[in-house]
Amino acid sequence: MKKIKVLLNCDPNLKIDLAKTEYNFFVGIDAGCRFFYQQKKKFDLAIGDFDHFENKKIKKLAKKNIILAAKKDVLDLEYCLNYLQNNFVIESIDLFIPHLRIDFDFYLLKMFNQYSHLYVYNSQFLIFKLKANNYFSYLKFQKYHYFSIICLQQGIVEIKNFKYSGLFKMNYLETKFFSNEMIENRNGVIKINNGTALIVCSKK
Repeated sequence: MKKIKVLLNCDPNLKIDLAKTEYNFFVGIDAGCRFFYQQKKKFDLAIGDFDHFENKKIKKLAKKNIILAAKKDVLDLEYCLNYLQNNFVIESIDLFIPHLRIDFDFYLLKMFNQYSHLYVYNSQFLIFKLKANNYFSYLKFQKYHYFSIICLQQGIVEIKNFKYSGLFKMNYLETKFFSNEMIENRNGVIKINNGTALIVCSKK
């Protein structure tokens, strides 16, 4: 089965040039479908209860529509991630959201623990999970000037070519290096030697 590289959108005002992306599967959640409608872009899946957006407008653009009940025990996003994980081989899921509320911050911790290959974006930041024996090269993400680390599983993190570099022990839910900065013209590297951490990259 072919792996899919998913653009998963919840942001009706998303600013992205679809012609310059490498995605091969496009999903809109609820009001996020408005982006595809405005772009007149056919997409693979529309999913949600559509309590904020009229579904009739997108039926002709979406290859598949999944209409959820307004009253349910899980968010539309969680239902969608379950559906993707159970029906496809995932290479990556890039989730675009308009903003974060404080309650949604904690909800994301659950999502990162439950789903692999998930990257969350808005206009100012990128968040993703980094597991043991994996590293992150900052060179291709230079638009993000700062980063912080939140530990999800106790371990050791190695940081090179940033303002604060070295080998550091981390404990569960401990945060490190708020606003650690890139060094210009150096490829910053974050490596998790053991454990698991969230990497939060921000523009300012």
